Amino acid sequence: FLRSTLKSHHMNFPKDSVVVLFALSLGLGLLTPVLAQTLNEGWTQPQRLTGAGFVGKHAEMVVDDDGHAHVVWIEWFDPVFGTSASESYSTIQYSRFDGEIWTEPITVRKTTGGVMIGDLSNCIDTRSVLYVGWTEGSKIGGVGVQPCCGPVFLSKVASEKATNLSDWLQPQEIQFPAFRIDLTADATGRLHMVFSGIRAEVGVFYSGSSGQDGDWTCPLPLYPDLPADQLTERIQLELDGEQVVHVLWEYIWTKHPWGG
Repeated sequence: FLRSTLKSHHMNFPKDSVVVLFALSLGLGLLTPVLAQTLNEGWTQPQRLTGAGFVGKHAEMVVDDDGHAHVVWIEWFDPVFGTSASESYSTIQYSRFDGEIWTEPITVRKTTGGVMIGDLSNCIDTRSVLYVGWTEGSKIGGVGVQPCCGPVFLSKVASEKATNLSDWLQPQEIQFPAFRIDLTADATGRLHMVFSGIRAEVGVFYSGSSGQDGDWTCPLPLYPDLPADQLTERIQLELDGEQVVHVLWEYIWTKHPWGG
């Protein structure tokens, strides 16, 4: 595991198997600390969110100031399930927990022609705007490691309207050749993104939104020395109370996909 830490306000630079996503919730007010460790009282019954026949991947959850949980995830319909490569597609699904139930998932994005969604991330800013970023591209590599590397797409919606597909903003395409990504928003509403690249753009990079017009700073290489035979398997970006940006990443050797 590797980590990098930077001051937010100083940044002025220009396993594939079928995964089923379940969600459950706990009313903490119903439990004492001891009961929380010993009993199931207060927990809701698990609810399946993923569709049947899909590979569910990279689920992400954030909670807004009103206590509503927002979940996004990727669903793949892959040739291994009986279609040709050109008929492969993937979707981004969204569901919200309003304190009582999870809403019926809606499809925020759907790809065609064999293009697959590789990774995604979401965050909520100080105005309760929900952002979802993701990567799209064609799968490469062999069995076990088949990453998608392509541009980043970013969409947003007011969190209270996120269950209405028509309220989602048309995705913005950002020409970063990303494999893994993570997003967060600081106290001023500025977005911060870290992403990892493969192929010709190996390494870990940072960029921040630089205005209301959707511009992003030139990617800053945080870890440009990643060998070409290694992949960043996971990347995480967090802001602390002092608006310090912390970045954590994990990589694996492509010849040994289960070791990192």
